[in-house]
Amino acid sequence: MEYRVNDKVIVRNYDNHEVGVITDIHYNSKKKLSGYTLMLERGSEIIFVGVDNAKSSQTIDSHLTEVVVESSELKTNLTATSLGNFA
Repeated sequence: MEYRVNDKVIVRNYDNHEVGVITDIHYNSKKKLSGYTLMLERGSEIIFVGVDNAKSSQTIDSHLTEVVVESSELKTNLTATSLGNFA
């Protein structure tokens, strides 16, 4: 499953599960999805997070995301915003 910016997801962050919001999507040179940047509810940001990667200590749990987020039982004020490109 692919997610879009501002989608809420459940992230396995080491031994805990946390609520996060997608803030950026990363693609490789062949325009294939390579990961996401997330802002977690506790305030930290994680870059290049994959989906259901059993070997990773930080990954999006698509099953929990589907069950919790899409059932409308998740209550969070997280939103993705852009500060613009200052390069």
